Amino acid sequence: MSNYRHHFLFGKKNFTIMLVGIGVILLGYVLMIGGGSAPDLTTTYPEDTLYGFQRTVLAPLLVLIGLGIQIFAIFAKNDAPVEITPPENSNKAKAKRTATSTSRNKKRKVAKSTK
Repeated sequence: MSNYRHHFLFGKKNFTIMLVGIGVILLGYVLMIGGGSAPDLTTTYPEDTLYGFQRTVLAPLLVLIGLGIQIFAIFAKNDAPVEITPPENSNKAKAKRTATSTSRNKKRKVAKSTK
């Protein structure tokens, strides 16, 4: 059993910023869908609705701003400090590994000298 303490890479602050970013992106897509509708789209082509400020400028800007918020959320510093405690028997395990490798090397030397 390991004595290491596991922590999330992102804290509550990071997840809150990410949710805000997702909200801004979704708002941009909703605005890109548009609002007004023409009475009959087969005979008329509502250029002011399709190529208006809301769909061509505002909505894409909101999507890009939302993506920027997501990037900021990834790089924002986590509030909780990361604590990783080493195992208690780390020196014993290291000594055991060293002794095992030393005995292997002795066996190899003996095998080479007998050839």
